[in-house]
Amino acid sequence: MAKLFSSLLLAIGFSVSPIAVLAQSQQGCYMTDSNGRVVSLGHLCGNSTNVNPGSTAVSSFEVPIKRRDRGTPVIDVMFNNQQAFEMLVDTGASHTVITPAMAQRLGLEPVGVAQADTVGGPMVFPLGLVQSMSAGRIQMRDLMVAVAPTMDIGLLGQDFYGSYDITIRENTVEFRPRQ
Repeated sequence: MAKLFSSLLLAIGFSVSPIAVLAQSQQGCYMTDSNGRVVSLGHLCGNSTNVNPGSTAVSSFEVPIKRRDRGTPVIDVMFNNQQAFEMLVDTGASHTVITPAMAQRLGLEPVGVAQADTVGGPMVFPLGLVQSMSAGRIQMRDLMVAVAPTMDIGLLGQDFYGSYDITIRENTVEFRPRQ
């Protein structure tokens, strides 16, 4: 059953969409839809201050680079609203991968396994479910992560930041919501 579950997760690419979390950035009564577009709710709020429908409430933001590991930026990522870990921003990684030490500190229970093709050949990875992860304004809940037995730093994959365009600057990583 666990193998079937992990195969299904791989087949669908751990399809979870990140949710941007931020304070209200515009005046008025509105909500933001799943595409980042503003929907005016002024008629429900009993006021005449409305926002421009179709405008985007979510703007770009930057996360400081702590250091670089062989040229790849390393940022802090908060897990379960309690523990920060350094993670590589790996633009080539489709899935988030954590280290065994991170899994142990998080008390992560294995929920299955996944086989993946890596540079070193096929590998089997235990899978675990992280309650929450956040970096800057990106926050994810219930993200399935792989645990790589031979890594000493985690990889932040596109399953976490996939709805953002990324620019790697000298001292920051800029995240821009896709329109």
